[in-house]
Order: sequence, then C-alpha cells, then structure tokens
Amino acid sequence: MFLSKGESFKKYFHDNSKVNWIYLAREFETFSRYKKIYNQIRFIDEQGKEKIRVDYNDGVPAILPRSKLQNKSSRYYFKKSIKLNNYEVYVSPLDLNIENDLVEIPYNPMIRFATPIFDGYGKKRGILVLNYSANELLNKLRDILSFGKGEAMMLNNQGYWLISEHIDKQWGFMLDKPDERFATSYPDQWQEISRNKKGEFKSMLKTFIYTTAYPLKDALEFTQHQSEFLHGHELSPRIPLPKGHKADDYYWKLLFVMDAATFQFIYNERLKHFFSLLLLLSLASVLITLLFVRLAKHDHLISQKLKKLATTDYLTGAYSRGELFNIGHTEFSRVKRYNRDLSVIMIDADYFKEINDNYGHHAGDIALKELAKITQNNIREQDSLGRFGGEEFVILMPEETSNGAIELAQRIRKNIENNHISYDNQFFQFTISIGISVYKNTDKRLEDIIQRADKALYQAKEQGRNKVVLYE
Repeated sequence: MFLSKGESFKKYFHDNSKVNWIYLAREFETFSRYKKIYNQIRFIDEQGKEKIRVDYNDGVPAILPRSKLQNKSSRYYFKKSIKLNNYEVYVSPLDLNIENDLVEIPYNPMIRFATPIFDGYGKKRGILVLNYSANELLNKLRDILSFGKGEAMMLNNQGYWLISEHIDKQWGFMLDKPDERFATSYPDQWQEISRNKKGEFKSMLKTFIYTTAYPLKDALEFTQHQSEFLHGHELSPRIPLPKGHKADDYYWKLLFVMDAATFQFIYNERLKHFFSLLLLLSLASVLITLLFVRLAKHDHLISQKLKKLATTDYLTGAYSRGELFNIGHTEFSRVKRYNRDLSVIMIDADYFKEINDNYGHHAGDIALKELAKITQNNIREQDSLGRFGGEEFVILMPEETSNGAIELAQRIRKNIENNHISYDNQFFQFTISIGISVYKNTDKRLEDIIQRADKALYQAKEQGRNKVVLYE
C-alpha cells in the first residue's frame, strides 16, 4: 500500500518521462534495500509488460535496464491480480521463480504479493508485485524438522513435495513431473493426511506424524482484525478469494516419517519435543496476529495520524489527490442523481520553476502553503480543496453555478497576486492561472468535468497567465 499509493506513481502516470521513471525506480530500490526480504519489486503495466523492476541480488538492489524487462502477461499472478479492485491484494501459492519462461536455476522459491495500480483519474494502469523470497522460511522449517532418524517433508495442498531429503522429488508441479509427488507415491497415506489437520498413524512399518499450517487463513484473519479496528475503512487492504474457494483450501502439510524401531526409541522424550515444535509452528502466525491487534489497540493515536496522512497532503494540509477523488465521486453521484449544480476550479501557479530557481525549493514550499492557505480561507465550508499534483490544486464546489465559481476564482487570484511572501530577508510575489468547468447532464464521471477545467486552465496560460477562464 505504501508503494502503490505514493506520490511517485502519481507523478509517473502524469508524466512518464525518464526523470519520473528513475525517481520511481529508486524508490523501489530504497524499499528493497531496507526491507531485505523481497527478491523482486516490479511495476507491470496493464498489458503485462514489466516497466520497472528492482532485483535484490543478495543485499545489493539493482534497477534492471529497460532492455532486460520481460512480458509477464501469460503468468497466472498477472492474470489474477489485474482483475482486482482498489486496495485488494493477491497472494500467490509458494512456487519457483520463472525468468524468460524457464524455471530459475538454482531454484528460487517465491510467494508473490500483487495489487492493482490506479492513476489520478481512477484508471487501472497495471499491477505492483512484490516477490517474497521463501528460502529463509523453508530453511527454518528444515532446521525444525531435522532432528532424529527419519525423513522430514513439507507438502502443498496438492500433495507435491516442497521439502524433501530427496532433492529430485521437490517442486514436481513446476518441473512438469505430475507424478512426482507424495500423493501419488503414498495415496492411502495422503488420503489420511489431507483429511485431518494433524495426527499420527502407522503404515508400511513406518510411523507418520503430521500437522497443517494455514498461511492464507492467518493473513485473512489479520486483515479482518485490521479492518474492524479501522471500522471498515476503505484504506484497509483486503485479500479476495476466488468464487467458491475458502482460505482453508490453501495449506501446507508438515510431515515426519520414521521406521518403527526409531519411533519407539525416541518416543518418550524427543517425540514430545517434536510435538511442541510443531504446535509452536502452527500457532505462530495466529500469535503474531493477536500481537499486532493488541499493538494496534494501544496505538490508536498513531492510527488516527496515519489516516490523516493518507487523506491529506503533508505540505499544504489540503486533501490528497486520492481523497479528493473519493469526495468528488460521492458528490458526482449525488449531482447526477438529483441533477444539481457542481463547479470545479483548477489552479496552477505561474512560472513556479522560477521561484525554485531564484529563491530555492524551500521558498517554493512556502509559496504552495500560502496558495493553499489563501484558497482555504476564501472557499465555503461545503467546498473541498485538494492538491492535484505539483503546484496544481482543485476545488470542488457543490451547489454552485459558473457565476459563483468565477467570482470566487477572481477573488483568490487577486489575493494571491497582492500577497507578498517574506523569505530569507527577501520578498517575492507570484500569480496563478485558473480554469473552471461546471457539471453537464451528459457527463458520465467526475473526470469529465476535471478534464474540461484542465483545458480551461491551459487556455488561461496561453492568454498570458494570471487569468480566470471558464470552459465554453
């Protein structure tokens, strides 16, 4: 959510120049360096083509050149995640990484987390994918299961080996070996294991001990707790399940097989220890969930601050672009239903680059704060001011005609023009250009009105700036 909803993506979609491409790629690189658990971070466009990719490379993250980016439109995780809605997250099964349509050697186990990306107009532009490297997870499981004289295994829900003492038996479903699985080699035993959550039984002069882990179910429970704490707030990420599927359908079986003599020898002490370890393993994710819920309840103030950060622009205090569209879409639905008035004002600072060049970027920040402050002081209580991007702002004015919007826009323009800003023992001024558009009953979405206001803004720029133009 942090990466997919950030300003870097908004800038890139607004202007996909090389500079903004590099800026977004470096944000991926920094995130990768400090998280240390994602083998890849990728932005894949709506056609399935990788646009930005950062590989972790054992602690040395690297941005891949565009010439090495691949088409992933045929991969299952792209097909499933591109269909998701806003704030929904796809969680893939544990499998092997594939590069250039071939399984990567040495084997690189992965769990992929993906969410769709939307631009400022609500259009889906692709997906963000985080490849979680599962090697550390599997190695820890091998350590836990590696005691005594016996064979430790981990199976997926189809009965394929994910962990086995026989390397050639692992990952049969990825290596085109449909018969290379525990369920085929031991059909009776697999029937017993797959039917129950945990247990112990004897077969073929061997003792089988097993338990079940439900990683997706635990993740769903955590997101449900999080959503309940935020009172169902739409900013809570959600993990949708395919129709007809349940979280219980996705599981791992942890299995230990011993011959009868070994089993009797270690039963009294080591088997008790083994059961304790398996119990801890199966309960670990649940305990982590409870811990996070408890921390969340104690950090209610932090949660409120995060919600504010998610809905407001940190510099100017105006609504963020995303929150402005949330408000705007609700207002547009009301206007459309009852055929009411709605005016949209788009503001852009004139020659803003010269302020940064002549006085510095801090002076530019002060100018934007002043612009937002003066605008906020002039609009009505029912109006909404949002930072649209860079030095652009948008005002939503429900129940207001073009005449009222023009009057407000001219008042804001004059106040900005006459305002003197003090910075570093100097004074400077700047002006703004304004475009206005009003709702028409032929409009199908809020973006139609905003696009007309944007065109009117450009007309104001072309007419010499420091002007107000109503779209005709």
